[in-house]
Amino acid sequence: MPARVAIVTRTKDRPLLLKRALDSVAGQTFADWNQVIVNDGGDAAQVDALIESLDPEQQQRVTVLHHPEPLGMQAASNAGITACEGEFVCIHDDDDQWDPAYLEKVVEFLESEGDRSPYQGVVAGTEEVTERINSKGRIKEVSRKPHIPLEEISLFRMGYENPFPPIAFCFRRSAWESLGGFDPRWDVVGDMDFNLRFLLRYEIAVIPEVLAYSHIQHFAS
Repeated sequence: MPARVAIVTRTKDRPLLLKRALDSVAGQTFADWNQVIVNDGGDAAQVDALIESLDPEQQQRVTVLHHPEPLGMQAASNAGITACEGEFVCIHDDDDQWDPAYLEKVVEFLESEGDRSPYQGVVAGTEEVTERINSKGRIKEVSRKPHIPLEEISLFRMGYENPFPPIAFCFRRSAWESLGGFDPRWDVVGDMDFNLRFLLRYEIAVIPEVLAYSHIQHFAS
């Protein structure tokens, strides 16, 4: 049987960050997941070597898609979701992280609502983490702050700002299918476009507890 949750990780030539993202997923208290790594135009050998270094149980849960040329973030998301099954979908980019309880709590909420609920997606509280990466591959956290604290998400608010990052959002695959997936024409703001279309048809709930971490990197010599 397919895993309940499909996790898509978009990456390109960032093995240091990708390893951390793999650890973030492997550390979840909810264990019924599969992960698709979409290598969007990056070094294939580098990604393959990293996956081969994982323990066998985790390797069995991970699928890798190599795009010889970059297709863009939204096309990568669609490719990753299409490549696996799972009732629920999460985008876990290579530079972000989850609290170990993230999947457990978002899946619990969506399951309690049921597939006929207006709430076809849920976001968790998020912190924005700024970090510096030096030439030796060492990561140092510089600061962290709340990423737009939320009590609710409305179509009106989504019209003037994107109040949550992809790492915070879990949604039903059926909703993604009904919306025609992510639109690759809007690569930079594609997540905002998807969220707007999502809210035209469904509701997105909020779990205020901080369970997601959106990272911003600065590279130093």
